[in-house]
Amino acid sequence: MSSSQCSRESRRLIYIAAEDVVVSNMLSSRRSSLQICCS
Repeated sequence: MSSSQCSRESRRLIYIAAEDVVVSNMLSSRRSSLQICCS
């Protein structure tokens, strides 16, 4: 496994992790805004 291939793997993992954070942030903010609307 070459070093460039390794860095590509880690970059993909970082992308996946960042996407995860963004999605969870969107979901939590949507959930809180729904609670504000309903209350």
